[in-house]
Amino acid sequence: MKRKLAENIVVRHLICLFIFLSALMGHTTYAQGQTETCIGFDSIKAASIEEYIERIATPLIQSQSIVGMGVSVVHCGKIIHLSGHGYADLDNQISVDPSLHLFRVGSVTKAFTFTALMQLVEAGQVKIDANINDYLGDFQIPDGRFGPIKVKDLFTHRTGFEDGAAGYLFERDPKDQISLEAFLKRHQPSRVRQAGSVTSYSNYSVGLAGRIIEIVSGKSYDDYITNHIFAPLEMKSSTALEPNSLIGGGMSPELAARLASVYSVDKQGPELQSFEYIGHVSPAGAISSTPNDMARFMLAIVSSEHPGKFQMLNPITLDQFRTRPYSNRIGATDFAFGLLNGELEGYETLHHRGATLTSFSSMILVPDKQLGVFITTNGARNPLAPHDLAERILTENFLTSGDNERPSVPLQDVSPYTGNYLTNRRSFTKLEKIFYPFAGLVKIKAGENNKLLISGPKVDQGTYRFLGDRKFENTQSGKVIMFESDTGGSMHRFYSTEGHIAYERQSLSSSLTLLFSIFALALVAALTQLVASLIKFKSKVTSSTVWTALGILSPLSVILVVVLFALSLHQLAQFGTEIVYIWPTSFLKILVIAILISIPLWAAQTGRILFYLVKRDLAGKENVIQVSFAFCLVLLILILHEWNMIGFKW
Repeated sequence: MKRKLAENIVVRHLICLFIFLSALMGHTTYAQGQTETCIGFDSIKAASIEEYIERIATPLIQSQSIVGMGVSVVHCGKIIHLSGHGYADLDNQISVDPSLHLFRVGSVTKAFTFTALMQLVEAGQVKIDANINDYLGDFQIPDGRFGPIKVKDLFTHRTGFEDGAAGYLFERDPKDQISLEAFLKRHQPSRVRQAGSVTSYSNYSVGLAGRIIEIVSGKSYDDYITNHIFAPLEMKSSTALEPNSLIGGGMSPELAARLASVYSVDKQGPELQSFEYIGHVSPAGAISSTPNDMARFMLAIVSSEHPGKFQMLNPITLDQFRTRPYSNRIGATDFAFGLLNGELEGYETLHHRGATLTSFSSMILVPDKQLGVFITTNGARNPLAPHDLAERILTENFLTSGDNERPSVPLQDVSPYTGNYLTNRRSFTKLEKIFYPFAGLVKIKAGENNKLLISGPKVDQGTYRFLGDRKFENTQSGKVIMFESDTGGSMHRFYSTEGHIAYERQSLSSSLTLLFSIFALALVAALTQLVASLIKFKSKVTSSTVWTALGILSPLSVILVVVLFALSLHQLAQFGTEIVYIWPTSFLKILVIAILISIPLWAAQTGRILFYLVKRDLAGKENVIQVSFAFCLVLLILILHEWNMIGFKW
């Protein structure tokens, strides 16, 4: 990507300002001035950033029900803005202080993990193209039919693992936590695609990166991050440890006392929640930090011309860190070495979002302008609110649009791109698979003037116009998606605007329509079979007692399974995100047990019907009922197997 504008404005020296407002106002602001010239620095916009954020913060907090928010902006080697908005503790009306209060940064932690891994690469202790097994000690990831996983595949989330979270990613009680090593061994996901081929965001992969850091350095993850990143950058209010945790001795009491409380937000408003423990896979999301400390981290990445004390990597390694190991998605967002590499108003960006169940963060960097914005919240209705605000701050204050119109490329037919697509960041081999058609399905339809209409719960929805080379641009946000074709030339996959996952054309077997249809057919067939069996029983036209019982019990078991399945879906909807703690739910457990008990009954019933069919010992109407029921039983067993409901695949 090229820088759109070359700017030559020389900056006057600004005086460092620190302004603390009354806690009753729920707002704390600091501004640190620029003290040296910087190509591309706009003093007018920098001086007005405080007024701008003050003006937009209040309506945003109200519209998104944000409890507390911290903001930091860096430019040209300096922290030019720090502010706190709302409350770190809503009940006690304690206002956010951006230098005092620690927020959960969620997956922004991954930026630290990959920075640490890059330090080991710089030191020659880890090789980018090496097999990760070279560094994992006695714990090995089998190459299998998908080939060896390289270190660069960890950086880019191209390891080929399926995804999962329910029941083990977060813990409520720190006593339930295990070590990172034990976590990686106990919860190793299946590999479902070739290593290095397709991007699919993976917490487990980042856990492996953290484990490599531990083994190669000889230090625990939190010790390494503290000594090699936090200490050099003077990030004195940051930690990868958690309060009251047994891992690493836990967060210090001094830092724990400064943690912002966390809240879930729904239609009823904010509700205080307990701490979400993720220290057992700390490299993926455990760091807590202040906006002030995060500003120092941003400076270390974007201020290559002003390294000073804000330095973690030498300039050559830093350039490598900010480039892409894989180059098969030029023009669309993809991973550099751990951070997503995209574009905003024609400028190249590096960014990462973070989310726990309550806390949401976003960090966006513009290296060409030595610019960075970090925003964090401890409760919000929309998890994307910090990211959307960070983009607004950049585009409305620093990144001038200029002539950023892309040429429109005529396209005669968009039908090859239309259809239903399902996220590839999902479980393939476990019962958790049932979530994803509800939460990760994207529908693409043809719109007017050769445009695509894209909708879905976790996608940049809207109208997309064709750019050429299988790329489409959202006409509102300007973000780009890119399609890939299979060996036959059919479009079978596209990458999200964020670039961290792909959406693959939905197969018939993964369709909820098919699943529900088979359940409905099985229910109708079971009811018909049950009525027929009861009539036969009452008329005393029966065979042996065993076959009579089977003819009644097998349809009853189908009815029970269908009812339990419906109750399970209802329970899942009721629990929402809480499901990560209580998986599997009570109805799901009963459902799986019911299926395991029913399978022998269904197999016996199907075998009996086939036996009588071969002997031609069934009457006409009875023949239709029995054969239909057997056919539906076979379909039901197949679809239950497809959705991992046979057996305990938690």
